Order: sequence, then structure tokens, then C-alpha cells
Amino acid sequence: MCAGAFGTKHRQEEYRPYAYQIGLVYCGECGSRCIHKGVYTASKQYRYYACRHSGIGCNNSKNVKQPDIEEALITALLEKSHHLSQENNKTTDVVLFKTERLQKLEAQLAFLEQFPGFNPGAEELKAELQRQIEEETNFFQSKHLEDKTVEEIIQVGNNLGIWRSLSNNEKVQIYRRIVHRIFIRDGQIESIIFQNTSSVTAENHDECA
Repeated sequence: MCAGAFGTKHRQEEYRPYAYQIGLVYCGECGSRCIHKGVYTASKQYRYYACRHSGIGCNNSKNVKQPDIEEALITALLEKSHHLSQENNKTTDVVLFKTERLQKLEAQLAFLEQFPGFNPGAEELKAELQRQIEEETNFFQSKHLEDKTVEEIIQVGNNLGIWRSLSNNEKVQIYRRIVHRIFIRDGQIESIIFQNTSSVTAENHDECA
């Protein structure tokens, strides 16, 4: 990852906004890795991706802004999450996907809570189980995120607010874990390919500046 992805010493986060996109964006026409550039004028400031071979062998001349890429990615993640829920015989409603570990922890806690009375040892165990449940529920902040499959990470993110709340550091950790390539063509996000899964074709036809 290039040095431009990192923040300064005065920043609370290590990575800059959209740093996760570096190395993931490709041209939908020639297949080459896109480069990111910036426009800084008195009236507008933004960074975008464009084909490195535009005008010298590739006709894909329109660029795509970094925020537009992120919006398309979030939309694709939500669609993929709901699709995975349907495959697992779940409803299309937004529900919390429970990992196998979470189900076991909740079952153990429910078993302990069946017994009346106060037992210091049992109370300590219940408190520890509750702590582990909260950690597992707060999936994206889990220390064991690297042990999760791509499908588990995507399916847990079936709520728009989850993707919106990620910090720059978390986006680098999570998005680069689950996204293989993002293809752009004619100023649009053409498709998004997730790691070890099929691609998702973007349906956003708005032209990007």
C-alpha cells in the first residue's frame, strides 16, 4: 500500500479516507489497475480513479470519484448479504446473523440462567459469557476477524448503518479482506468481485464526474 494511504502524526487514525481502495480498482475495458488522482481548485476538491492507459490504447476515459466507489460497494455488500440470508433459508428482513460461536455462547448463558440462587462462581462465568457474546456481536471489532469467512463477514453486515460507521482503519482491515476487485467503465462502477465469491454487477447508471 502506497504512502499516500497513511494519515499524519496528528490524525487519530492511521489511514486516510478511502485508503482501502488502493490496488482494488481496475479498468472494466482493458483490465489494468487504475490510478488515483486529485482535483484541487477553489470550487471543488476530490480524488478519483481512472484507467492508467486512457487515451493510449484504452477508450475508458471517464473517471470515478472515490465516494461513488464506496457507495456502490456498500450497496453491493447489502445485496450480497441479503442474498446469502436467502440461501440460508432466512427472510429478506434485516436480521442479525449469528455465528456458530455466538449460538454456543448464548446457549451456555441460557443454561446457567436457569438455576436460581446466587453463586459467585456461576456469576463470574455468566459475566464472562456475556462479555464474549458482546464481543462476538460487535463482529467488526472482533479480535478474531481474520478467522471469519468472507461470507460470514458480508452476511453480518446486513445493516446500512454498520458499513457507514466503520473507521478508516476498519475499512482497510475489512474491505481489503473481502473485496477482490472493483471494475469501473464509462464513469460508472461496472462490477465488484468479492474474495472467493461471484461478482456483483452494479446497477447505478448515474454518470460520475
